[in-house]
Amino acid sequence: MLQRLINQIPAQENHLAKAMQDCIDNFEFHKILQAIDNNTLLPMSTKKVAPEWIGQIKQAVRCADLDIIDSLIVKIQNHNPILAEQLQSYLDNFEYHKILNLIDELEDQ
Repeated sequence: MLQRLINQIPAQENHLAKAMQDCIDNFEFHKILQAIDNNTLLPMSTKKVAPEWIGQIKQAVRCADLDIIDSLIVKIQNHNPILAEQLQSYLDNFEYHKILNLIDELEDQ
C-alpha cells in the first residue's frame, strides 16, 4: 500500500517520494506514520485546493454530511491524490477534527 501511495506522488514532488522510499527501504515505517500524524508531509505535498472546495468540506463536516464530504474527496482526488487519500483516511476513521485541522492548514498556505 505504501508503494502505491508513493507511485501516486506527483513528479514535481519527487523529494517527498524519495524520502518516503528511503524510510521504507530502512524499515523506518514509524517515521512515515509520525509525519502523517503530525501532518508534516502534507505541506510539502499539497497543491492549492479550490477555495470553494475548502468551504464546502468545512460545511459538510460541521453538518456531518458524509455524502458531500465523500463527493468532494472524489473531486480533490483528480487534483491532489495525496490530499484526497489523507482526507479519506480521516473520514473512514471518523476523525472529523483532523479533517478540519487539515483544511485550516490549507487555508493558511
